[in-house]
Amino acid sequence: MLLLSFAPYEQDWLIWLALTPLLAAAWLGKKNARQRLLIGFVAGIIFYGSTFFWLGKVTPLGWLGLTLYLALYPAVWTWFSGTRVGRLPLSRPEPGESPWSRSLTSISIAVTLASAWALLEWLRGWLFGGFTWNGLGVALHANIPFLQITSIGGVPFLSWLIAFANLIAVITVARIATEAGRLTFASRSDFTFGLALVLGSFSLGLSLSFQEPGDRTIRLALIQAGETRDPLRDYLRLSSLALLQNPAVIIWPESAPGQPLLDSLDEVKKIAAEYDLTLDSNSPWLITGSQEHSPDGSFNSAYAIPPGLTGLQTYRKRHLLPFYENQFSPGKSASPLWLIGTDTRFGPLICYEDTLPSLARANTQAGANILLNLTDDSLFSDRVIERQHFLNALFRAPETGLPLIRASHTGITAVVDAQGRVRQMLAAGTPGILSTELTFRAKPQPTFYSQFGFVWPWVWLGAIALRLVMVRRKS
Repeated sequence: MLLLSFAPYEQDWLIWLALTPLLAAAWLGKKNARQRLLIGFVAGIIFYGSTFFWLGKVTPLGWLGLTLYLALYPAVWTWFSGTRVGRLPLSRPEPGESPWSRSLTSISIAVTLASAWALLEWLRGWLFGGFTWNGLGVALHANIPFLQITSIGGVPFLSWLIAFANLIAVITVARIATEAGRLTFASRSDFTFGLALVLGSFSLGLSLSFQEPGDRTIRLALIQAGETRDPLRDYLRLSSLALLQNPAVIIWPESAPGQPLLDSLDEVKKIAAEYDLTLDSNSPWLITGSQEHSPDGSFNSAYAIPPGLTGLQTYRKRHLLPFYENQFSPGKSASPLWLIGTDTRFGPLICYEDTLPSLARANTQAGANILLNLTDDSLFSDRVIERQHFLNALFRAPETGLPLIRASHTGITAVVDAQGRVRQMLAAGTPGILSTELTFRAKPQPTFYSQFGFVWPWVWLGAIALRLVMVRRKS
């Protein structure tokens, strides 16, 4: 069910029930700690191994290592679910035992285990550089009201809500089975509370989804060349066609020129002239990814090149791909690429940096009012990774309250508004130009997550600690 909840299947309704078999396996029967760990580990292998199969096309050992590592997280959660702290009492009520008390215990267990899941998701996005792909909340990428919840606590916060709903579902069925003939409003209050929490979250998200889009507009042309043997020539050719739409900025993806741009400016000018591109003071801005070789190192960079090719601005990728970008040094600055003389400040993210919320938050805090991702997924030659990458990336928009624009070689090139709606998209694998008039805020209001997202792991840890104290006192 987890597998079917995510791309390429995207049956998002299943996510509200996807954890129930795993939870039932942890609670039913007398399984010891080793058995619970094994159950969770096997479930993790099946889910992550199948979901990220595309990695095996490039590095089978990398795919195996990542699968085994990621499977540890559901293994730990399943083990914890069967401990005294997380296990639901499945015995019939004692004579005189208050149904209110049992409902409060059920809610306490659901809060604890949902907090444990969210905490593990957050930990997965932080340890060893972080890998955040396909947290539970990502399954709801098309549900705009629930997307807005991430402005409070990011994807793990939405995952907490989903895990809580799964827990309440199992608890409700278990209590119906063990308390047959004794159910009252008091004994159903845990289900009522869970339902109210989900519906209340939906209503809050619905209200947040109607925010005003912004007070500034800018015309952009995003170029997607697709598979090409001569990327520089193809990007210049498509850019010449994009000029017909009179854009203020033309945007190319990661490493679009196919060679270090600053080392080949003469060639760029020569080929540009063939397509009547003068690159003079009347031309639009150009933003492109490119390798950079400088006295202080080699970098995977993004350049903002103003009309006339003077006053160039540079962003250097901060989070490098392990084992693949060893030739580069990491950048250190989240400063935006500013279109001088305007209110437009792009917060650049290169490749899978757009899946790391901490980087987008740093861009926001540095003054960006538009998130800009330049990426290249063509290494994997698979439409599934392009879809998964994009769906994980679009959450940066509602988390930060900023629109996200994305330029990719083969896809997915798209425009996402500040609430996470996909406004425009180019077909994956197809060369083309996405011309858009983007609306944004000159001075956006920071979201709670942008400012205080770091507090949630402590909240979840506190909920687990409180449950631990309650269990020890009872014993």
